[in-house]
Amino acid sequence: MSTIKTANLKFWIFFLFAIIVGFIFPNQLKDFDFLILLILMIVLFIIFIKIDIFEILFHLKKPSLLLYVLIMNLVVFPIIVYFLSFGFSTDLIIALVLLASLPTGVSASALTDIIKGRTSLTLVISVLSTIIAIITMPLMFYLLLNTKIELNYISLILMLIKLIFVPLVISQIVKKIFNKRYLEPIQKYSNNITITLISIMIAIIIGGQANQILSNVAEVVYYLLILYVMFFIFQLVSYFMVYKLHKKDKIAVSNSKTFMNLSLGIGLAYLFFDPKIALIIVIAEIPWSTMLIIFSLYEKHLK
Repeated sequence: MSTIKTANLKFWIFFLFAIIVGFIFPNQLKDFDFLILLILMIVLFIIFIKIDIFEILFHLKKPSLLLYVLIMNLVVFPIIVYFLSFGFSTDLIIALVLLASLPTGVSASALTDIIKGRTSLTLVISVLSTIIAIITMPLMFYLLLNTKIELNYISLILMLIKLIFVPLVISQIVKKIFNKRYLEPIQKYSNNITITLISIMIAIIIGGQANQILSNVAEVVYYLLILYVMFFIFQLVSYFMVYKLHKKDKIAVSNSKTFMNLSLGIGLAYLFFDPKIALIIVIAEIPWSTMLIIFSLYEKHLK
């Protein structure tokens, strides 16, 4: 039976609805961007309630697999994207390399959980890639584009603590205090809760950037076509680059590349590059929000 069929199929309806709401109510939603961090922390708390901490530690016992995935995600993919983007404008090349260089987003774990992939594996990759990206991102930009960028190490570490380790600690305390049967409702309805929270987050993110996206529709459509191709390549190639693993692990690895930390990307684009590059990264929110829907359309044909 298809992995997606065993999951909550309503997720794509909620995600599409969230994108539409974001475009309809941009002025109202942009004031709620402060909720994004809280939403991600709640989502991770729910995931940690479901996951055994020893399952996370188990993946750390496979350093060769993790090293392989991290090198592919943070080094090989940016290089491939750079050479495939010859012929595009300089702004577009920089934007595509920036996207390819980003670490795994925290919400990637939640999306893996929705479609019954190996959530703990995506989570481990997310943590490690965020740490390693502090080194690999400046290196990729210097080598490929001769552009020096400086990341705020302290801010990244603090973000990592807030987003991952705080929910982890709280979830383990809750598990110790409350009897297992009291946590069953959270586990039973975790997918519905997660889908709802991520939908709210998508609406807020799209709403905050809607006016900028709609300012030049023709240009946006052009960028969207290129971005969808790139995201699809990320999704499919990263799935098959670990072809020997169980399907759940393949989904976890695929999501670790497809759902990168766009918030970091938007921040870096605004800080270090031309506004056009920032606009392209913002537009990437649309394929980012819909790639799980696309995956659900062909997933049943994958092994």
